[in-house]
Amino acid sequence: MSEPARKQGHAPHAPLDWGASREMNALEALMWRGEADPRLRSTICSFGVLDCAPDWQRFLAACEWGTRMVPRFRQKVVEPAFGLGNPVWVNDPDFDLHYHVRRQRISGGGGWREALEAAEQIAMTPFDRARSPLEVVLFEDLPDGRAAMLLKMHHSATDGIGGFQLFSKLHSRKREHNPSKPQPDAAPPEWKTPRDVLREQLERDARQMLGNARDAAAGLLALTRVADFAFFFIQISCALRARTAMVLPGRSRSSMPRAVEPAGTRKVFSLYM
Repeated sequence: MSEPARKQGHAPHAPLDWGASREMNALEALMWRGEADPRLRSTICSFGVLDCAPDWQRFLAACEWGTRMVPRFRQKVVEPAFGLGNPVWVNDPDFDLHYHVRRQRISGGGGWREALEAAEQIAMTPFDRARSPLEVVLFEDLPDGRAAMLLKMHHSATDGIGGFQLFSKLHSRKREHNPSKPQPDAAPPEWKTPRDVLREQLERDARQMLGNARDAAAGLLALTRVADFAFFFIQISCALRARTAMVLPGRSRSSMPRAVEPAGTRKVFSLYM
């Protein structure tokens, strides 16, 4: 249980329902695997200007709270063995907040240009694929006592619109601390190897194929029953039409037309409707 929840004696809250899908879709997998080529890297960066430099410990605490509110921030990507299947997100058992969140001073009388150049270098640096693709950098000592926060994520985790929607739920609109904000627990660590991921996906696909085959067999059986019923209905209809033709209301059998038969053949009773 999170520390604030323990102190208050309350059960932990649920995290945000964002990024709940564990397996990447085809487009996300393509963007993630495209990292091998520097020209195809899909990095999303947000550069926010702060009116003053925040207290470092409070900034760290806010980032730690954000990783509990959004479990995706604590997850890394595991590729299935032999590249057969789609990459999946798993809770990183070695997640270290101090690796992902750091600060950088713009020294030597530097200004916004130097800060943006530093952000450019960070944006072009590839992610450590053995860790969560998340980096937060606080730039300090900017002109007029201001600071800036750089957030770097991978495009396979979200797009620009998704990022705006997410941080509108995380950012506070006031400077004061909010003691009543939700306090979810950190996601439990997961130890999954590429072989584990491949096995799980193969087992799932096998179950789906078996279910599809079962549904197809049930559909064929239903069609067979419909065909049997239709054939039975046709037989009943033909029998009723024959009985109706044999005895028509207001007409005797002798008055019904007979077929013209060649001479010398046995007479056969024929009916016309």
